[in-house]
Amino acid sequence: MGAAARIAGFFSWLLPSAIGGLAGEMLHRRLVFEALRGKQRKLGGHLIDPGGSQTQRWTGVQSSKYTDKLKEVQCNFLVPDKIFELGDGEAHYVYCDIHYNAWPDGSFGQFVPQLMRGEVLAANDASYGPNDTLLEDWHIQAQYVWGGGGRPVQAFVGQLIKVHAGDKVTTRMYADMSGAWVLSIAVEGGQASAIVVTVPFMGTHPQYQLPYGSRDAPQEYSRWVLGDLHEAWGMDAADYYPVRMDWTVLYRENDELPKTHQPLVNQTAFNHCFDHQVQKDCLCNVMTPVLDAQSFGLCRFHVERAHLAILV
Repeated sequence: MGAAARIAGFFSWLLPSAIGGLAGEMLHRRLVFEALRGKQRKLGGHLIDPGGSQTQRWTGVQSSKYTDKLKEVQCNFLVPDKIFELGDGEAHYVYCDIHYNAWPDGSFGQFVPQLMRGEVLAANDASYGPNDTLLEDWHIQAQYVWGGGGRPVQAFVGQLIKVHAGDKVTTRMYADMSGAWVLSIAVEGGQASAIVVTVPFMGTHPQYQLPYGSRDAPQEYSRWVLGDLHEAWGMDAADYYPVRMDWTVLYRENDELPKTHQPLVNQTAFNHCFDHQVQKDCLCNVMTPVLDAQSFGLCRFHVERAHLAILV
């Protein structure tokens, strides 16, 4: 590689969406941000005004198109050290998810068991309304989030479990024998947070009442984009982030084939930032994704702290 190419590669991560062309695929998470970080939001039962930065960042890998044959996704990573005390709207979400943003009416659905810390979505009310919780330590939780198409963002979440730096996290999402989706996340030797989703949108959408696995279900029931990301809210300096995190992702599309012979779901490095305060993209200047290996049924990558810390 020539010097010019090395220099261009070094500075490419500064550009919005410089790595990966799927910024529009993050609309579902932008809606989640807006639902929880509006002009006023509820935290601990009280309405408070938003504070701090209004940036939302994603760094990791994501599939370049949907698959309609997915049966199972499993991924592993380690819980990082706790860096800085958080409490001014900052949030870490570290996850392997599957989602689809192109339901005919504009709705989205996201299966997202995740590792979290900061002021995060960690509860839902009886009507599936999402609620913030301030978590000073790392926790894991299985979550299903949906909304869009003129409908509010809603969530169904599992048990919230505290974890510790160095714990090995395993996320698993799979369709059981009935077609229902089981979402779980656990650390090695620990209890799992798990939920079961039998029908899209937990039955709240009048147009989608058939259960997953139904022979008459429309094609959008089985369409999924894979995303494996560190999502960060309101943290605009590299020092907020782990020096490095490594992911291993396994997936299965065909029940009759071993994992090493599964079809290739093309994952590409993804780095994007959106500033909700000014409603435009911002610099991707805090984390850098590196795709280490990709083969049939397997993706390995890591995210490292950017070498240059620049405040937005």
